[in-house]
Amino acid sequence: MIASPKEFGWKAILDDPNHRGLAPCSLVKAPHHGGESAHEQEMWDRLVEMGSIIEVAPYWASSLPRPSDIDRMKRVGDVWQAARSCKLETIAESGFTMSEPARAGLIQSRRRLGEDQWRIYCEEPAFLAAAHEPVS
Repeated sequence: MIASPKEFGWKAILDDPNHRGLAPCSLVKAPHHGGESAHEQEMWDRLVEMGSIIEVAPYWASSLPRPSDIDRMKRVGDVWQAARSCKLETIAESGFTMSEPARAGLIQSRRRLGEDQWRIYCEEPAFLAAAHEPVS
């Protein structure tokens, strides 16, 4: 997806000569709730290490991220989601529909200088949405 105008978005960052030396990261907060409309493959290829930690904040109004978004991101790393992608609705025994209040959990990522692996602390309703499954 190319942002418009061309002076904005990931493509602008990637094309800027001052950013050519950016090293890939091992932890990323997925842009725009992980949605396909903001996906820029070159950003993922150049700026995110394979096997990274990917953190996603849901956007309930659009039910993002969708299962297809999770599948796309898990090719790069472990996908941690701060909450479900949509509010839950339940049907009570009386036949009335009730919605649960929307809550987001907490995902903390910690790593000391010199450590290779991130330590992830998760507080409900946050959860590991998908483990890394690289494409062969």
